[in-house]
Amino acid sequence: MSPARGTTGRHAQRAEHRHAHSTAVRRGQHRAPAERSSGRRGLAILAGLLTAVGLVTVGASRQSGVAEAQTALIAKDVMGRSVTAGFGRADVGGTYKITSAFRTRVQRNTAYFTGLTKGTSVTATLPQVITRDTGTRLTLVAPQARPQGGGLYVYLALRARAANTYYAKVHFQANGSVAVSLSRVVSGKETFLTRERVVLSSMPAQGLLNVDAQAIGRSPTNLAMRVWRPGTSVPGTWQAAASDRTGALQASGAPGIRAYLSATASTAQTVGFRNLKVWNGSVPAAPSATPPAPSTSARPTQSSTVPRSPIPSTSASSGAPKPAPSSSTSASTGRPRGSSGTSTPASPRSPRS
Repeated sequence: MSPARGTTGRHAQRAEHRHAHSTAVRRGQHRAPAERSSGRRGLAILAGLLTAVGLVTVGASRQSGVAEAQTALIAKDVMGRSVTAGFGRADVGGTYKITSAFRTRVQRNTAYFTGLTKGTSVTATLPQVITRDTGTRLTLVAPQARPQGGGLYVYLALRARAANTYYAKVHFQANGSVAVSLSRVVSGKETFLTRERVVLSSMPAQGLLNVDAQAIGRSPTNLAMRVWRPGTSVPGTWQAAASDRTGALQASGAPGIRAYLSATASTAQTVGFRNLKVWNGSVPAAPSATPPAPSTSARPTQSSTVPRSPIPSTSASSGAPKPAPSSSTSASTGRPRGSSGTSTPASPRSPRS
């Protein structure tokens, strides 16, 4: 082979290699955008999936947090103190605001409204506990004797705010029975939301009565209450329930309790409560009423009977000054209506000593 032909062959091979390399590079350049686009789409899909999972997780956490907040205990009081006027400071929830401190005291784990004379009322609230959805549970200590005339009322205030509140009412009647009902108070005027319902035919003097009451939601607000004697079965359904859309009562308010003795009662009365709990939401399931099984141990055990707390003196002739109505709780001085009726407002009446 001549040098010229060899040189020409080598040049041809080099040209062929350059052509092949250029073609491969061009093809690679054409493929690269598609591959990068496909990769980006894959990453975008993966990121979207991760984001969705994250959002679901965060959403579930937030929902769980809300559920926990809705059942959080925001006030609690076992009354483990002695106070001669007023109720003092709750274990959780701040200091009570009392409309007539001289008619209240705390002793032996019970808060008492004492020396209630006919036509008078006393209200205690926890103004530092403000919530819209609220549930209250407490144990009432019944009057030391059957109230005469129109009886004695105990009100659980739900969303108390100025002269507006919802009431869950327990009525100790002259014949010894106990009735419940729900009402609203707007600008000091009370309107029944349910008729009174007798739930206990008799109640012993100084007997105990558990009460659950709640106000949940907004426009409408769903109200409910129930009562039962300790050691008996908790009612399977609410004994009084109602829905209400009154605008002035759709905002947050404070929990409270009020006692009122009918203007037709003949003797002064005392009523108490203990074991107060308030939740930011519905009341939880009540403890089982099933008593514990008796011990089978041969060793004798100490009696677990708790002595009954004494009721403070309730002499009507104590000479206590006339209570001054509070402007922030003007609803508390309204005289309750009769045992039935559903719509006609009841104008408040100033307390009389």
